[in-house]
Amino acid sequence: MDDKPITPTQQPIGNPLPQAHQVSLHQKRHLNSLTKFVLFIIILVLCSGGIYYWQHKKANDLDQHISNLNSQVSKLNALDSKLSAQIKNETTTNTTSESVNACSTNDMSLTINPTSGAAGNEGAAVVLTNTSKQTCTLYGYPIVQYYDASGTLVTNVNELLEGGMIFGNPPQPAVITLAPNQTASSGLSYTEGGSNSSSAVAMKVFLPGQSTGLSFNKAFGPSTANTEEPFNISVTSLQSGASPKTNQ
Repeated sequence: MDDKPITPTQQPIGNPLPQAHQVSLHQKRHLNSLTKFVLFIIILVLCSGGIYYWQHKKANDLDQHISNLNSQVSKLNALDSKLSAQIKNETTTNTTSESVNACSTNDMSLTINPTSGAAGNEGAAVVLTNTSKQTCTLYGYPIVQYYDASGTLVTNVNELLEGGMIFGNPPQPAVITLAPNQTASSGLSYTEGGSNSSSAVAMKVFLPGQSTGLSFNKAFGPSTANTEEPFNISVTSLQSGASPKTNQ
């Protein structure tokens, strides 16, 4: 049997591609796999960085939000404290105003401190002290009455609501709040002697609105025997303290 020669265009069976071409194709496949791996690593790194950035930003935003909330809470707490203080103050003021009553005769003690001026002008500070354990108020003018030796009311005394010659330009009436042991006073002014006098030897001072007076066993005012003509006294409104305003 004759062997046929192999023509140059025919390739041996079992070796379709040249060896050099097979190596090049293998390298390309390896390069493609490596490229894909590198790309995967890059994408993974980018994704990881993005996730870290987003989480970090989210954490910062959350911290800022919490800080803002804490600031708002602090402001609200400060406002609440301020409002609570105002409410407490108003409640205390209202409670105090509602619970304070007018001073009664039984709440007070009486002292009269004489003073004098020129040309027979005489006067005295009528001092009232709160001897109770409660705060009370006074407003207006006291009423001064005189009595003779028999205890009879002297009726020829006129009370003028003014400062007179001793206590000039007195303040207008105002509410006076007296805590225990605090004092208020009124200025009493009169002219000693002359025909316009009376036989008074004692006196009583009535608080505004009270029907019972505080007795004093000396008459600062009319004192002589003439009871025919009226005797004028001047009385100022009640003021805080033991010394009423004077023009001397």
